[in-house]
Amino acid sequence: GDKLAQIENWIRAGADCGGDVPPDAGITDAGIDGPDESLADVASVSAAATTIRVTERTRVTVTFTHGAPPAGQPIIIAVDNGNVLSVPASAFLDRGMSSVTFDVLGQMVGTATVTVSSGTNSKSITITVTA
Repeated sequence: GDKLAQIENWIRAGADCGGDVPPDAGITDAGIDGPDESLADVASVSAAATTIRVTERTRVTVTFTHGAPPAGQPIIIAVDNGNVLSVPASAFLDRGMSSVTFDVLGQMVGTATVTVSSGTNSKSITITVTA
């Protein structure tokens, strides 16, 4: 994390290499100098409540490492126990957006883990449903 922040700060400051290398090193490839086309990774998953009752909903918020690329990006949502929690199968992160929210519904007493996957990684949150 710290090394990445250090590199990002260095790039924002102009990425000075201390020589007379031109800032783009002579490369004009749109994939490098153009807008960020890379998919955002999942930074965190949180819920308004991690304990809910049967028939109650809670709002889950997924935050990403950066805004989605121009075409947006799909998000896959899975649950390890679909009897306990009802979750949407997927969501979509629109261009430039760096978070998305969705509701999950408590269906029966138990515990279930919701896993959100997008970019190159996944993050999970466990939600308990009580009577």
